[in-house]
Amino acid sequence: MSEVLVVLGSALGAIGLFAIAFPGRLLGVVALITVTTPLRLFASAVRVLVGGVVLIASDSAPCPVAFRVVGIALIGTGAFALLVSNARLQSMVNWASQLDTRAVRVGGAVGLLFGLLLACGGLL
Repeated sequence: MSEVLVVLGSALGAIGLFAIAFPGRLLGVVALITVTTPLRLFASAVRVLVGGVVLIASDSAPCPVAFRVVGIALIGTGAFALLVSNARLQSMVNWASQLDTRAVRVGGAVGLLFGLLLACGGLL
């Protein structure tokens, strides 16, 4: 299970680095997203699965409480996305595509740190 955490953390960290280095390109990609029911269901399933993996791996992590909180939060956001309509999620995507590049860089830094937390938790 620790290998899965390292892979997930590395992927999230890479996305965070991309957001820090190329915020304009990331905003362009976000602007192209059209929310559909299959996309919403897929994104929810991915969040719930990743949250479950983090929750299961929390027992062997160096800080299990933090990993449990993160796992439960991911499962909760996955469930939340199932309850929100496509129109509401599309309005959130449209809002996110109009953010300032500084806000995108801050979000990228948060993603990078979160990815490092997961990867380090899988390595230790």
